[in-house]
Amino acid sequence: ILPFMEHSHVGGSVAKAMDIIERHFPSTKYLYYLQHDYCFVKEVDHTALIHAMETHDSINYVFFPNEKRLLNRIKPCGEETPIEYLDNVHSNDYDNQTATTSISTKRLLLPTATYTDNNHLVRFKWYKDTIASMISLTRFPENPLQKRAFDECVSGRSMGLYAYSESHVIEHLDGRKTSFG
Repeated sequence: ILPFMEHSHVGGSVAKAMDIIERHFPSTKYLYYLQHDYCFVKEVDHTALIHAMETHDSINYVFFPNEKRLLNRIKPCGEETPIEYLDNVHSNDYDNQTATTSISTKRLLLPTATYTDNNHLVRFKWYKDTIASMISLTRFPENPLQKRAFDECVSGRSMGLYAYSESHVIEHLDGRKTSFG
């Protein structure tokens, strides 16, 4: 919980959290931005994603889609090509209590001009600098950063935005449909 003397909205809260992280954990290289009302509904090999980012300097941001039709949200940017990497998603059969098996799978990160505040993984320094460069932090970062991503793409540059290549990886938790009984 981050205390504020005045309302700072999401952008200000993210900036303050990153300042605290940088001060107390200066070697932080990556950050997960997770919204409280989205949960992962598919297994994701997060270690493999970090390895892909360490291998490919072009990746600054990876978002996890919540749509069932992935390509509805992906807006390609220029001549960038997808990045292939291997993950080791574990398979569990909890109902039959069978052992965990590990399956290496080729995955793609799709280059995109799409920025979303939905759950994403970022390079810490890039994200801190990107959030700090916003004119106003008293709002959600989504609209100004989506506009910036589109403008950069149109001008032939890339912000290093990628989409996880599977659809429906996260799901919105609708509090109106939640019961505690």
